[in-house]
Amino acid sequence: MRGQMGTLNHVAVVPRLPSLQLGCVRFVPLRVEVRVKLQMRGIGVVCAGKRGRVEVGKGGEEVEGDGVKVQEDPKLRLELKVKVAALECNARKAKGGEGVGRLRGHTIGVDLGDVRTGLSVSLGGFAPRPLTVVRQRGDKLLETILQVALQEKADEFVVGLPKSWDGKDSEQANKCRSFAGRLSNLAARRGWRVYLHDEYGTSQDALDYMIDIGSNRRSRKEQLDAYAAKALLCNYFESGGSRAQIVVPKPLDLQQLLCQGPSMPPLSSLEDDDGFGDFDDE
Repeated sequence: MRGQMGTLNHVAVVPRLPSLQLGCVRFVPLRVEVRVKLQMRGIGVVCAGKRGRVEVGKGGEEVEGDGVKVQEDPKLRLELKVKVAALECNARKAKGGEGVGRLRGHTIGVDLGDVRTGLSVSLGGFAPRPLTVVRQRGDKLLETILQVALQEKADEFVVGLPKSWDGKDSEQANKCRSFAGRLSNLAARRGWRVYLHDEYGTSQDALDYMIDIGSNRRSRKEQLDAYAAKALLCNYFESGGSRAQIVVPKPLDLQQLLCQGPSMPPLSSLEDDDGFGDFDDE
């Protein structure tokens, strides 16, 4: 063991597999735990000291969350890495690859902005359409996006990644990556996938399209972000998802849920209109 040994009185012994952890936690004195840890390779250790400080022994990857660090099973992480790599995005299924013949899910496009965030949707890979513009940030924005996904029966998100003309990340790219990571942690609980996709040129494409269909200036100002999200999904499906990068949550229990696939519990309240209307092409 390493760290502040003098502050540790007891340790919690938990199985490494998340599916076995519920109801299987036990606390033992530190000296006993040292011997147990040397003898049992299938056990992960969480050590709680004074002031909530936590230390773990070496021998596996450590993941921090809610103020604790958990030693995880490298074999499980490797198995999940293979399963995640085998996940198919809806664009690939729509393109007619290995996923042909299987049900294609719905996809939510997200054009993230500092003030306004545009959302779009594609039903089974067909005809992406602008959905709404959300004027929220942080947790409220994440909440709204998940609510929209439930309404639209979506199983994946495509978040636009700002890049420059030469393919390099722009100044806003880090913010989008961080947002996609937070969204991934929440979406994985329902088995939903989150992807990052280059959004270069989508705003201009959206503006050109809105001018072509005769949208007035006010409409273009208010709805541009949603149409940019639509353009993002168009690029995503046209490429067959070949340029999309899946965002994987770090906790292994969330990766397991992600690999299990979408879970859609009945939510009768979502059948009612919540004010999110589609934009009609003018």
